[in-house]
Amino acid sequence: MISTYQLPYFIAISVDFLSGFELEDFKEYFLGKGVEFIDFDTTIAKQKQFSHLGKEWTELGIFYDNIQISGLIILYNNSYNLLLNPIKQQVIYKEKNKELLRSLKNINK
Repeated sequence: MISTYQLPYFIAISVDFLSGFELEDFKEYFLGKGVEFIDFDTTIAKQKQFSHLGKEWTELGIFYDNIQISGLIILYNNSYNLLLNPIKQQVIYKEKNKELLRSLKNINK
């Protein structure tokens, strides 16, 4: 239904102190994180060959597997936080939702 009618879809979460979750946990889980890798072959030739690649790759978060989720609205420490799906094809970024998106972005202030 959400995909058929192209509706913005948000998940609201209220985090309390006892849950043990931090705001950063949601960012990491839904947006992704950098994962460092160990290269045991550190010869100069190999370092020059692969220096442009860096020392980590990105592990994608839940948003990338669930494009229908426009974002999260998280109540954390008595303030609201907005975490938007970064995929630009997501319905929340369409012109018809411009005003809604602008209003939602004010939730962090």
